[in-house]
Amino acid sequence: MKNKNFVLLAVLLILTSSIVVYSADAAGIPKKAISTVARFLESDLPTTTVFTDIANTFGAGQKQTFTSSSTTAGLNIASSGSDPSSLADGDVWLNGATLKYRGSGTTNSLVTSAITSINNDATAAQTIQGTAGNTTVSTSSGTTTINTGTNVVVTGGSAQTISKSVTFGNTVTIKGLGTSQSTKTSSTYTMSATDTTIFADASSNSVTITLPSPSTASGQIFLIKRIDSSITNTVTIQAPSGYIDESGQTTRTLDHRQQSVVVQSDGTNYHVVAKYSYSVYGYYPKGSTLNRFVSSPNTGLATTTGSLVASTMYAMPFVVEETSTYDTAQIKVSTKVTGSTARIGIYQDTGNTYPGSIVADLGTISTATAAVVPTTASPLPVTLKPGLYWLVVSDTGAPTIQTFAVGGLIPILGIDSAMGTAWGVGWSITTASSGYTCCTNALPSPFPASGATVMTASPLPMIVLRASS
Repeated sequence: MKNKNFVLLAVLLILTSSIVVYSADAAGIPKKAISTVARFLESDLPTTTVFTDIANTFGAGQKQTFTSSSTTAGLNIASSGSDPSSLADGDVWLNGATLKYRGSGTTNSLVTSAITSINNDATAAQTIQGTAGNTTVSTSSGTTTINTGTNVVVTGGSAQTISKSVTFGNTVTIKGLGTSQSTKTSSTYTMSATDTTIFADASSNSVTITLPSPSTASGQIFLIKRIDSSITNTVTIQAPSGYIDESGQTTRTLDHRQQSVVVQSDGTNYHVVAKYSYSVYGYYPKGSTLNRFVSSPNTGLATTTGSLVASTMYAMPFVVEETSTYDTAQIKVSTKVTGSTARIGIYQDTGNTYPGSIVADLGTISTATAAVVPTTASPLPVTLKPGLYWLVVSDTGAPTIQTFAVGGLIPILGIDSAMGTAWGVGWSITTASSGYTCCTNALPSPFPASGATVMTASPLPMIVLRASS
């Protein structure tokens, strides 16, 4: 009996301390009886088994789905605080606030709280393509700051320099436009497309200014101005190709001071679009030292005398080619009329070689004495800008004064349609036509618009002015 109990005890011990292996079920899951002192060994399971404490590989085509709940995310990647030291293509990890991945042997950022680079490049220009070619940055809440490079034009901040050609497809309004470059030169100079204004000084020697190639300066405008007063030297403007005006000339000469020309390229040739040149009337003597007076454009023939008609207004042309200030006006009385008085004034031109609005009524002077009769009273001195003006005189009587000889004036009013022998040099209008009676009242402004006749014969009054500056 004792032997039987011992055998039964030995069998129980063997059963409780060993593992019985059963065949795998139809799903391939092994069935094992686990001892009370051991556990499943990883080597006991198939290689496709997923473990939580070792690296796992999911085979091709085996998509894994992680579903989030209303409270918990489906997938969480813990932040490492740094990039792993050993990486392989396809690795994904979280470094601080930046989600990163490894591809083609390069570490790239997917999402970050602040994008510091694109395509792993923090320096080179990048293209961000949006819908229909546009990228929209909304600033409806907060401020969006874009750190641009030095070659990006912005509307605020420091002054901007554009070094390349810019083409605008619509209207552009520019306030406070300034030319980009002006150069003063006293020697031969070849312009570049960045030049805009050249001040040429030929006081010591002749100067040649060569324009840029018209093909590289299409549409650009250039100003060349002569600033010296030499009478022996010249400033020559040279076109490197094509012509410089429609006459086919390849050069243009600035012969005297203050002469200038503005040209524009059409891509093949240059065209003169503006020019300014003094005539002899740009060389008026000035100041009381020389004490010289100027008058209507004339040929320099000998003067004569003529008698005025009472209360008739005589208007004589006067050309101003540079802004000048005049401090004295005068006429010369040859035969006096007792008690007579004259009134002198300066009128603007209407733009059609006819007196318009009055610039200055210079007041009255006595013609009751045979003498040169000057006036310096207010509103003298008077400053006149370049243009055509009219010197007007009227008298209460009919004194004889110094006048221009017929043929002694430049006939700016031309000849009549019959092409006779009388050339027009000024305007006159009687009191009956103008309604003006000299000389208590000021001269009328504007000059009477009708009733005036072209002066072709004596008297052609000589009214002179002295320029002070």
